[in-house]
Amino acid sequence: MELQQSAREEEMELAHPENQIKAPKIFQESQFSKFLTLIFSWEFLFEFTILAIHSPPGWDKEYTFYFLNMLTNKDTYMPVPYFASDFIFALMFLRLYFLIRTLLNFSLYADLYAKKICTKYGFEESIGF
Repeated sequence: MELQQSAREEEMELAHPENQIKAPKIFQESQFSKFLTLIFSWEFLFEFTILAIHSPPGWDKEYTFYFLNMLTNKDTYMPVPYFASDFIFALMFLRLYFLIRTLLNFSLYADLYAKKICTKYGFEESIGF
């Protein structure tokens, strides 16, 4: 019995933060490694890719697609020219996602006081609370 109690006391003493062995500074996570982890996360890469999409100035290749002519007897194909910037502009509408997300993150219900109240009463802080 005494052996178990002394073992428990020893475990409690070792569990105290002052008695724990600290890793050398070499092995501790630095600010730079945290930065690299953030940079190479899939969220950052996804957002960066969307924001990097743009139409380069002076580069506008023309593509011609042939569609069935629906205005006549529907047996001939009609050439329809498109530019590369038309397709890139369509992808640039993904930037609206960031506008909406920013508006939601910086809304009246997302300030620190609202988050504190929500946490205090067990609610999730969002526009819906």
